[in-house]
Amino acid sequence: MDLELRKHCQASSGNSYLLQYTGWQAVDKALCPLVAFFHNLMDSPRSLSFLSYALGTGAPLVLLPLVEAYRGDRNPLVAYPVIWSLLTQVATVGVIIPLYCLVFVLSGGTKRSRNFNLRSFSQAEAEAIVFGLFIGAVIPSIAMIILNDAHITAVWQLYPVVVSIGQLGHLFFRPVSRHGQSGYRTMQVLYLGAFIISSSMHISVVWPIITNVAELKLLLLPSLSPLHPTKGMNDHLLDFLKWDIIISYSAMAITMFWFAHNVKQFMGILLWLGFAIPTLGFGAAVMGVAIWRDGVL
Repeated sequence: MDLELRKHCQASSGNSYLLQYTGWQAVDKALCPLVAFFHNLMDSPRSLSFLSYALGTGAPLVLLPLVEAYRGDRNPLVAYPVIWSLLTQVATVGVIIPLYCLVFVLSGGTKRSRNFNLRSFSQAEAEAIVFGLFIGAVIPSIAMIILNDAHITAVWQLYPVVVSIGQLGHLFFRPVSRHGQSGYRTMQVLYLGAFIISSSMHISVVWPIITNVAELKLLLLPSLSPLHPTKGMNDHLLDFLKWDIIISYSAMAITMFWFAHNVKQFMGILLWLGFAIPTLGFGAAVMGVAIWRDGVL
């Protein structure tokens, strides 16, 4: 699969994605296979549909690490979500998110969540998270899907940097020292917004075909056995992306159990995930636990 992608990064290729994205040859060369990966997915209606679904339901994978980075007494290993997010662009979310979740649990992340809830966020910090996510993740994702432009896709690969710059820029103009009042209401809107967007995307895609099991499997589930080499590259890339999303969200969902303080809460999380994952999607299911954990409602 990697060799097939790199064929699109040769100057002699009729459909080469080896363009001047940054003006730095080494960076442009590294971006090329990533751009080729996404544009191959966007060339097919079926894979484009799943890519849009993955992006639309993927808010918790970006939001929750950002929130954890602001909690007091945080471990240095989870203090810089920009690094983790950049690694997901290189090593995929299916590899990095489970690793992040493991580090988060082992470093005492669940204890910090109890001691530093959303009411502890200042208004400046809450606004910075919202602003960074909007200009760094939401806008580039929508632009990539709608415009189908290689340069925009290249920018999207660096979205974690844009999110971080957006946060820092917002905090520069609206520092905590001047806007230190509680940002709970803003964080409440952010959490509920992420839940609504994730669940709405799942409902709009899955519910219309909920009775067609074969179509559901074709849309959402990867192959349990390796695809035959004669299958086209698009089929292989789509299958890879499906596994990537399932593994990353499964890791995030399993991590939610560490927020239970007793058997009753553990069973409550188990029942919620069992109900919400098929009906509202992985993203909304995870956000639902986060909403309960942080006392949003």
